[in-house]
Amino acid sequence: MSRVINTASPGKTRNQRRRTIAEMLRHLTIKRQMDDETKDMVAAIILALRDIEQTTELTTDAWEKRNYFLKADRFRLEW
Repeated sequence: MSRVINTASPGKTRNQRRRTIAEMLRHLTIKRQMDDETKDMVAAIILALRDIEQTTELTTDAWEKRNYFLKADRFRLEW
C-alpha cells in the first residue's frame, strides 16, 4: 500500500477560504434585503473563518512542538 500525500497545505487552505470570504462579501454588498441566499452566504463566511482558525492552530501546534513559541505567537496575532 502506498502513502497518502496531503496536497492541501494549511496555507493553501487559508488562501482559498480568504478568497471565498472576499467573494461572498462582494455579493453581500449588492444585496438590499435579508433572504435565504443572504443567510447562506453569511453561514459560508462563518464556516470559512472557522476553517482559517483551525489551520492557524494546526500550523502553530507544529511550531510549538519544535519550541518556536515566539514565531507561533506572532503568527496567531497576525491571523
